[in-house]
Amino acid sequence: MKLPAPETITPTTPLRLEVAAELGFPDGSMSAGALRRLAASGKLAHEKIAGKYFITLAAIEEMRASCRVRAKAPDLPSKDQKTDSQSGSSETDSAPSALDAMNALAEELIESLQTKPTTRPKLRRRF
Repeated sequence: MKLPAPETITPTTPLRLEVAAELGFPDGSMSAGALRRLAASGKLAHEKIAGKYFITLAAIEEMRASCRVRAKAPDLPSKDQKTDSQSGSSETDSAPSALDAMNALAEELIESLQTKPTTRPKLRRRF
Protein backbone atom coordinates (compact mmCIF):
# COMPACT_ATOMS: atom_id res chain seq x y z
CA MET A 1 0.00 0.00 0.00
CA LYS A 2 1.42 3.33 -1.04
CA LEU A 3 0.46 6.29 1.12
CA PRO A 4 0.00 9.60 -0.70
CA ALA A 5 2.15 12.57 0.26
CA PRO A 6 0.69 14.23 3.40
CA GLU A 7 0.54 17.66 1.75
CA THR A 8 -1.78 16.28 -0.95
CA ILE A 9 -4.37 14.91 1.50
CA THR A 10 -7.27 17.13 2.55
CA PRO A 11 -10.35 16.18 4.59
CA THR A 12 -12.27 15.69 1.33
CA THR A 13 -9.64 13.73 -0.61
CA PRO A 14 -11.11 10.38 -1.69
CA LEU A 15 -8.96 7.59 -0.27
CA ARG A 16 -9.00 3.84 -0.82
CA LEU A 17 -10.10 1.86 2.23
CA GLU A 18 -6.60 0.67 3.17
CA VAL A 19 -5.20 4.22 3.09
CA ALA A 20 -8.22 5.67 4.93
CA ALA A 21 -7.90 3.03 7.64
CA GLU A 22 -4.18 3.76 8.03
CA LEU A 23 -4.61 7.55 8.17
CA GLY A 24 -7.91 7.69 10.07
CA PHE A 25 -6.89 5.08 12.65
CA PRO A 26 -3.08 5.13 12.86
CA ASP A 27 -3.08 2.69 15.78
CA GLY A 28 -4.47 -0.01 13.46
CA SER A 29 -7.71 -0.39 15.42
CA MET A 30 -9.82 -0.26 12.23
CA SER A 31 -9.11 -2.30 9.13
CA ALA A 32 -10.14 -1.78 5.53
CA GLY A 33 -12.69 -4.58 5.98
CA ALA A 34 -14.25 -2.84 8.99
CA LEU A 35 -14.57 0.40 7.00
CA ARG A 36 -16.08 -1.55 4.10
CA ARG A 37 -18.72 -3.06 6.41
CA LEU A 38 -19.53 0.36 7.89
CA ALA A 39 -19.87 1.82 4.40
CA ALA A 40 -22.06 -1.05 3.19
CA SER A 41 -24.33 -0.69 6.24
CA GLY A 42 -24.78 3.03 5.58
CA LYS A 43 -22.99 4.17 8.73
CA LEU A 44 -20.04 5.64 6.82
CA ALA A 45 -20.43 7.98 3.84
CA HIS A 46 -18.51 6.65 0.85
CA GLU A 47 -18.16 6.67 -2.91
CA LYS A 48 -18.15 3.52 -4.96
CA ILE A 49 -16.38 4.02 -8.27
CA ALA A 50 -15.70 1.09 -10.62
CA GLY A 51 -16.53 -1.31 -7.79
CA LYS A 52 -13.96 0.27 -5.43
CA TYR A 53 -14.82 2.04 -2.19
CA PHE A 54 -13.43 5.50 -1.50
CA ILE A 55 -13.68 7.19 1.90
CA THR A 56 -12.73 10.71 3.00
CA LEU A 57 -11.20 11.64 6.33
CA ALA A 58 -14.16 14.01 6.81
CA ALA A 59 -16.54 11.04 6.44
CA ILE A 60 -14.56 9.15 9.08
CA GLU A 61 -14.84 12.15 11.44
CA GLU A 62 -18.61 12.35 10.84
CA MET A 63 -18.98 8.63 11.53
CA ARG A 64 -16.93 8.93 14.72
CA ALA A 65 -19.07 11.87 15.87
CA SER A 66 -22.28 9.91 15.27
CA CYS A 67 -20.88 6.91 17.19
CA ARG A 68 -19.63 8.98 20.11
CA VAL A 69 -21.18 8.03 23.44
CA ARG A 70 -21.97 10.95 25.70
CA ALA A 71 -20.75 10.85 29.27
CA LYS A 72 -23.46 10.09 31.80
CA ALA A 73 -24.36 12.94 34.12
CA PRO A 74 -23.69 12.24 37.78
CA ASP A 75 -26.71 11.07 39.77
CA LEU A 76 -25.71 12.71 43.02
CA PRO A 77 -26.21 16.44 43.61
CA SER A 78 -23.06 18.45 44.01
CA LYS A 79 -22.13 20.18 47.25
CA ASP A 80 -22.89 23.57 45.68
CA GLN A 81 -26.55 22.74 44.98
CA LYS A 82 -29.03 23.95 47.59
CA THR A 83 -31.80 21.63 48.70
CA ASP A 84 -35.28 22.61 49.86
CA SER A 85 -35.20 20.34 52.89
CA GLN A 86 -33.57 21.38 56.12
CA SER A 87 -30.34 19.81 57.18
CA GLY A 88 -30.93 16.80 59.41
CA SER A 89 -34.57 16.41 58.40
CA SER A 90 -35.75 12.82 58.27
CA GLU A 91 -38.85 13.61 56.23
CA THR A 92 -39.08 11.53 53.07
CA ASP A 93 -40.64 12.43 49.76
CA SER A 94 -44.41 11.97 49.90
CA ALA A 95 -44.82 11.35 46.15
CA PRO A 96 -45.45 7.75 45.12
CA SER A 97 -42.29 5.98 44.09
CA ALA A 98 -41.61 3.30 41.52
CA LEU A 99 -41.28 0.83 44.38
CA ASP A 100 -44.77 1.72 45.64
CA ALA A 101 -46.19 1.20 42.13
CA MET A 102 -44.42 -2.15 41.80
CA ASN A 103 -45.70 -3.31 45.20
CA ALA A 104 -49.27 -2.32 44.32
CA LEU A 105 -49.04 -4.24 41.05
CA ALA A 106 -47.62 -7.29 42.84
CA GLU A 107 -50.49 -7.24 45.35
CA GLU A 108 -53.04 -7.06 42.52
CA LEU A 109 -51.42 -10.02 40.79
CA ILE A 110 -51.36 -12.07 43.98
CA GLU A 111 -55.03 -11.33 44.63
CA SER A 112 -56.03 -12.22 41.07
CA LEU A 113 -54.13 -15.50 41.29
CA GLN A 114 -55.77 -16.38 44.63
CA THR A 115 -59.30 -15.72 43.37
CA LYS A 116 -59.00 -17.74 40.14
CA PRO A 117 -59.43 -21.49 40.39
CA THR A 118 -56.41 -23.38 39.15
CA THR A 119 -57.21 -25.55 36.19
CA ARG A 120 -54.83 -27.54 34.11
CA PRO A 121 -55.18 -27.62 30.37
CA LYS A 122 -56.16 -31.02 29.04
CA LEU A 123 -53.38 -32.81 27.25
CA ARG A 124 -54.19 -34.38 23.95
CA ARG A 125 -52.69 -37.72 23.26
CA ARG A 126 -51.80 -38.56 19.74
CA PHE A 127 -51.72 -42.20 18.75
